[in-house]
Amino acid sequence: MASTVGTNLVSTSGCLPNEFRCTNTCVDLVKRCDRKADCPNAEDELDCSKVINSFQAPRGATTDT
Repeated sequence: MASTVGTNLVSTSGCLPNEFRCTNTCVDLVKRCDRKADCPNAEDELDCSKVINSFQAPRGATTDT
């Protein structure tokens, strides 16, 4: 069984490697923790401190060089 949300189709096998899995859909991984809810329940914006600390600084932050 598959369902559609927007242009993304989710099969029972899951999402592509470059996608984040929401409850019933997949969104591009670059949309994860971008401070805009792309999943129906905003799942892509949960636990973002772990994601931000692992590969990006928060918006407006500066880094010392």
